[in-house]
Amino acid sequence: NTDIDPGDGDSGLFGDQIDVQVVTFGARVTQTGTDAEFDGYVDDYAVYDRTTDWGQHFDICKAREFFNNRANVGREAVAYYPLNGNADDKSAPHQLGRGNDGTMINNPTPAKDRFGCGNQTIKFKGGQWISANYLTTSLDGVQDLTISAWVKTAQKGATILSFDDKNQKNKLRLYINNDKKICINTTTDLLCDLTEIENKWYHIAMTLNSTDTYLYVNATQGNNTTGWNNPITYTDTFSIATDMKSHKYFTGKIDDVVIFNRVLNATEIKNLYYGRRIDFEYIP
Repeated sequence: NTDIDPGDGDSGLFGDQIDVQVVTFGARVTQTGTDAEFDGYVDDYAVYDRTTDWGQHFDICKAREFFNNRANVGREAVAYYPLNGNADDKSAPHQLGRGNDGTMINNPTPAKDRFGCGNQTIKFKGGQWISANYLTTSLDGVQDLTISAWVKTAQKGATILSFDDKNQKNKLRLYINNDKKICINTTTDLLCDLTEIENKWYHIAMTLNSTDTYLYVNATQGNNTTGWNNPITYTDTFSIATDMKSHKYFTGKIDDVVIFNRVLNATEIKNLYYGRRIDFEYIP
């Protein structure tokens, strides 16, 4: 602890004398007295000279939402669904959207997101989903795709999102299989990650074109398979938390679904994983 005098004649928020608690990031003292280095990330660290209640924490979350909404989140994306209690498309500069708003079916519930902020994601309880069929018109003829989403669930055998054709057959489906592995199913191939998911947040991204299909979990590139040759058409449907063939309803939370009409590289996938919503602005 140390006292600091601003020396400017201004009492400021805390008066002339400021009692500072020195905080060192990257180290901690264990019970045995030895130092252990922290391996991870620290974000948005703030220190208050008082205790804060839940209502004030909510204000912090609202401030985060305010700054996120002022950013050009997903400016290049064909569609960006923050799922902040609704299914509105917030792509394009200044989050004006591209007209690809979805519709929430059977009232899925707003919930806390991965940052702990309330009403900033959607919780699905089975038999609830989002239909966003305007998106397929925007993607008509597109074969190069990147799809990114955050997911939290303890369920197995459930669809995260799906493009289905007019005959309700799966064209492109992202799902969790019965072994709790994350998988992509196209009309020609099946690709699964080796990670067995737990009930915590995961970032999932997939990239597809005519030659390759890749699956990323938490920015780590896993297996790949051959490309797909079945472009999206305007007669297809797009659903979040179910598919139109098997109706494998999802139970859990889905957040920040972003869709690009090109293949993002590994560095760009990492930007989506490590960044906050506001950082989506920096995807080229």
